[in-house]
Amino acid sequence: MTRSVKYFQDPLYGQIAVDSPLLLALIDSRAVQRLRHIRQLGVSYLTFLGAEHSRFSHSLGVMTLMGRALDHLEREEGLRFQARARELAMAAALLHDIGHCAFSHTLESVLIGHHERMGARLLREEPGLKAILGPRGPRLAALIEGSAKGAEARLIHDLLSSQLDMDRLDYLVRDAHYTGVNSGQVDLGRIIASLTVSQGRLAVKERGLLAVEEYFVARYFMYWKVYFHKTSRAMELLLKAVLDRAKELWLAGRLPRESASPALAAVLDSGESVGTGDFLDHDDADVMVAIKRWAHGPDPALAHLAGRFLSRRKVKLAWEAATVEEDLSQAKRARLRALLRRRHPGVSGGAEGGAALLIEDRLGASPYERRIQPIMVVGSRGRRELSACSRVVRDIAGPHLHARYYVPAEDLAAAQALLRRT
Repeated sequence: MTRSVKYFQDPLYGQIAVDSPLLLALIDSRAVQRLRHIRQLGVSYLTFLGAEHSRFSHSLGVMTLMGRALDHLEREEGLRFQARARELAMAAALLHDIGHCAFSHTLESVLIGHHERMGARLLREEPGLKAILGPRGPRLAALIEGSAKGAEARLIHDLLSSQLDMDRLDYLVRDAHYTGVNSGQVDLGRIIASLTVSQGRLAVKERGLLAVEEYFVARYFMYWKVYFHKTSRAMELLLKAVLDRAKELWLAGRLPRESASPALAAVLDSGESVGTGDFLDHDDADVMVAIKRWAHGPDPALAHLAGRFLSRRKVKLAWEAATVEEDLSQAKRARLRALLRRRHPGVSGGAEGGAALLIEDRLGASPYERRIQPIMVVGSRGRRELSACSRVVRDIAGPHLHARYYVPAEDLAAAQALLRRT
């Protein structure tokens, strides 16, 4: 019997053909279709004109790369995956991001906690997914969490969540494509062709070292060109400040219930323990509608922040520190808050007053973390850790820490003058 095939046209991989009834049912599920309404890069579209892509396209991309990696390991490396295990691996790749809240990572800490925990919970509890998956749901949840037992499960988890996984490979090239930043373009075909298995874990062959080096250099530059772009981060932090203030008021009973949709209200009420139905009902649109209402609400701090976000009245970088020694002292931060309170009477917000106006950012990027999850290179000299055989990776490994302080654009000159004097 011929299986029906559905094609998805993707700008990166061309036609993505799906013929698995399970995968097609999952793609059509409420949990996956909702990802069309969650932006992959949060509010980066306010900086990069093309960054409008969604978690949905990324999820299908990860599924596609998972299939290519499994094909390679079977064809070239002699591995054999049972049909059921292969289908579960593809499903795990498709479903790995279903636990994302509105605006992806930007609001994760405010609204629901870690998205992988929420995703695993949906797989175990959400009626629609349970009807499609049956007893496979808990197994998929364990695969995504990394708690599934067995060598095959460990390898699939490495393909899904490691320092050289299909998730990172797809979002790197996809984000580069949609932001127009060439730094994220890497040789996906060469990297996948270099994958192998060593001591039961995913590894790379020595012949693919240049492509892997290129990938980590691309990660480094994408952090600083896109993910940590100062304007994008400013808008992300402004959005987070809006939701932080709104949640504080909401839980204190000081925001009208009608100012949020029922789904967003449930998320604000319950956080990560929100019902699965309410969680799946909320997306970016719920947050945007609420912000429009809050911009005209009774709280001065929330109205100020919401109005600033909606009109893209940016906050500006007043100070950046690349070392601990360059960071602002608590006393200087207090003086900055006092300055902002004087310049914006009535707009305080937060426990300290002025906290809603001084936005602080702590950045820590590590393109490769050898101590946590080393990548092993297999070749003529045996089995070696990646940074031991690549000076390029060694030079960019480890944390790159920055601290940034933003103030409203109209206060930038006064803030910088104050910092020069003190």
